[in-house]
Amino acid sequence: MRLRQILGQREVILTVPGGYLARLRTDELDLLQFRRLLQKASRARDPETERRLLHQALGLWRGPVCVDIASETLQQLDVPPVAELRLNALELRIAIDADLGEDATLITESRALTAEHPFRERLWAQLMTALFRAGRQAEALETYRTVFRKMRDELGISPGAELRHLHQYMLMDALCGAPAVVSVPPVPVPPRQLPADVPVFVGRTGELTELTVLSGQAHEPTVPDCGGRKPAVSDGGAGAGAVVIATIDGMADVGKTALAVHAAHVLAPRFPDGQVFVDLHGHSQDTAPLDPADALDRLLRAWGLTGERIPAHLDDRAGLYRNLLAGRRVLIVLDDAASEAQIRPLLPGGAGCHVLITSRRGLTGLDTTQTLSLDVLPAPDAITLFIRTAGERRLTGASRRLLATAAEQCGRLPLAVRFAAVRLRSHPTGDLAHLVYRLGEDRQLLEALDE
Repeated sequence: MRLRQILGQREVILTVPGGYLARLRTDELDLLQFRRLLQKASRARDPETERRLLHQALGLWRGPVCVDIASETLQQLDVPPVAELRLNALELRIAIDADLGEDATLITESRALTAEHPFRERLWAQLMTALFRAGRQAEALETYRTVFRKMRDELGISPGAELRHLHQYMLMDALCGAPAVVSVPPVPVPPRQLPADVPVFVGRTGELTELTVLSGQAHEPTVPDCGGRKPAVSDGGAGAGAVVIATIDGMADVGKTALAVHAAHVLAPRFPDGQVFVDLHGHSQDTAPLDPADALDRLLRAWGLTGERIPAHLDDRAGLYRNLLAGRRVLIVLDDAASEAQIRPLLPGGAGCHVLITSRRGLTGLDTTQTLSLDVLPAPDAITLFIRTAGERRLTGASRRLLATAAEQCGRLPLAVRFAAVRLRSHPTGDLAHLVYRLGEDRQLLEALDE
């Protein structure tokens, strides 16, 4: 309330049921600016541009979140995801700086970061790499001994496999008398790139069950173990040693992406080596379908590869991608595919990975393990989705008939139902009857939702 008074007459903070709502443009909040710059960096086509955008984004940080605000409530906020986002961006920026030959200048910064985050193995790997490339082999090896002792004494564990691999690489190189300044392969950090799950997910129980059961086949593809029974595979499905693929097709707005993202969040713990998401723009009105070579560029960058490490030719990129995923358990979500030709280069070559694909058309040319065709929501699920999205208190006294009419006006399409419910929730003075009338009279309210 006091903040709204300070801001004057601007329509920034609104009163809504249960509290206040701040409506801000991206340039009005540093956190929104930070996220926007990260998105732009992820789409950059050259490392110099990516590095510049990352430096610009990280320059917005002046310390821990809300540290300079005298409020116990804000100090107790659960902000680790925001801090994790900054650290991921920082690690990526350091990796790009190193690729561009600035190892020596990174040593001081990396030492400070490992002191601040002593159990962040990626930062230790980057410090070791910078020292080794600068010709300071002994210091690089001593750095590993330092983190090894710290983790053993304070946590009772050893460093992870990738950090141990980097140490062995350096040790063997030093023992063999190789040149001091070498190109050390980057230590890949498992990417965690899934979009945020939908706030309210209703229905699709059968489809979720199928996807969950199917994902289990990506774990032990060569030795099935289901209480002595071989796991079921649908006709035409993947055999032992094959990548597990599921396609989700259906009309626009039927909820394909929402199902894929929700299922991916449910399945994520089964795939510790990474979860990636690529929007292929197969049916976007404003963006051309993503070329497979560009999609592979994004996928390779998700594991820290930049610039000269990514081949120019499509086939070479696909081969490097399959080699990178060999032996790993990775969940890959390919959203809004245009055709089988766009998809094929993006498929892993062996077992252990699980691919979820969404498309408006059936991708019958793929040798998929499972195909799910989505229809509109059943009426009870559409009504439940509307109620939970709008808020039960907001709909106190609303008749079931009126709720059913609202769901039908939206075609029982999940995206349209959410849109209408959010519209009702954001207008405290409006009522359901008026919204139903508007939905029936003004079709532009829903036509704007076309994917």
